[in-house]
Amino acid sequence: MIKFLKESVLGCVAAALMLPGALAFATILFVITSRYGATPGSPIWNTALNGTPARECLSGTLCAIGIWVLLGVAVGRRYSKADSACPGPFDELRRRTDRATAQLSQIKHSPASAGLRAEAEKHLEHLELLLLIPSQPGLPWLLGTGYLDAWRRLHAVEETLLFLEPDDALLVGAAFSDEGRLEGSSLPQREDFLSRLRLAVFCVSETAACYLRKQPLHEEKQCVSAKAPKNVEEARSALAQVRSAIDDFRDNRREGIVRARNRLFATVVFAGITGCVVLYLAILDGAPKRSIVAVAVFYLVGAMVGLFRQLQIASSSASAGQEDYELGIVRLIFTPQFSGLAAVGGVVLVRLTQAQGTVELSSTFNLHSNTYGLVAAAIFGLTPTLLFSGLQQRTDQYQADLSKSNAGQAPAAPPGD
Repeated sequence: MIKFLKESVLGCVAAALMLPGALAFATILFVITSRYGATPGSPIWNTALNGTPARECLSGTLCAIGIWVLLGVAVGRRYSKADSACPGPFDELRRRTDRATAQLSQIKHSPASAGLRAEAEKHLEHLELLLLIPSQPGLPWLLGTGYLDAWRRLHAVEETLLFLEPDDALLVGAAFSDEGRLEGSSLPQREDFLSRLRLAVFCVSETAACYLRKQPLHEEKQCVSAKAPKNVEEARSALAQVRSAIDDFRDNRREGIVRARNRLFATVVFAGITGCVVLYLAILDGAPKRSIVAVAVFYLVGAMVGLFRQLQIASSSASAGQEDYELGIVRLIFTPQFSGLAAVGGVVLVRLTQAQGTVELSSTFNLHSNTYGLVAAAIFGLTPTLLFSGLQQRTDQYQADLSKSNAGQAPAAPPGD
């Protein structure tokens, strides 16, 4: 029972995205079906729930809260658990953790590496606690920070395995994978890391270096060959340092996506509720029913135009197949909401320019006297997409960076993300 309540509370937090829309929809429904302010021939559903403007707002709020709680319990609960909030990253983390655990268990204990092994085991123990019971609800999974923590700990384990793995062939296989990831990435100092990795592979095995996509420079080979004997431990350190740079690059991109999603989530909720407060004030001030209906129509026109534009952008995005930690869903809800608000504001702005600074809201929000308002709503419905194009481009770049720096196929030994 406690688990269900915790899931439900977190589910309601996730479903808060839909709360502003539910508030507006329910309240307007009570307004347009009430006798108060009705015009001849308009539909009437007059009850104690919508007999006055105050009752309309109160009834709409209570109805929306009921819809919100229902959505949180029925749908939002999945976002409180690791295996269902973002199933793709969870499956990858679970698989990679199992593989790292199996690999560490096959490496013999050594007093020289006891400290590194203890550190890796500590991270794996924490990962097991995070991933072993995926159905356990928690706020970190809802916010996405639980996945970021798990990735960083898993990367620390995999980097440690580069020092502990006794088989040079497996070590070289991991280096080949990192070479491919570096060549496709936009990592700063990428060429320096590639040079360091190739030289380290040559130090570990001169024959294996033949399979690199590009051979180390002759001067670099002479520098390594001059050492007697070659220090393989230094090569391991170089490979681990390259792996750490790649992992940090990818983790920072993931963190950027998650932060953008959480900020956009909060923006949607607070801006939507603010818009609902303005709607309530207009209703309580006695705005005519036809004006409320006109506002709703202008809002819907702008929302539909913005939504179609967002769907067009999403379908043409090169990084559409990359995991976005549900940023796409938040963006899909954000776009029609802000496009609708921009459409309503645009109708007022166009009317102000036509009336040279004076405007009557009763005639502005009137579908009969302001038919061109539909055109203005459609045009201004595109503005949020333009205003937030920078955010879209930045998050798309994060996804593209993750995609380009992905090895595609993991090596058999210490895996690379």
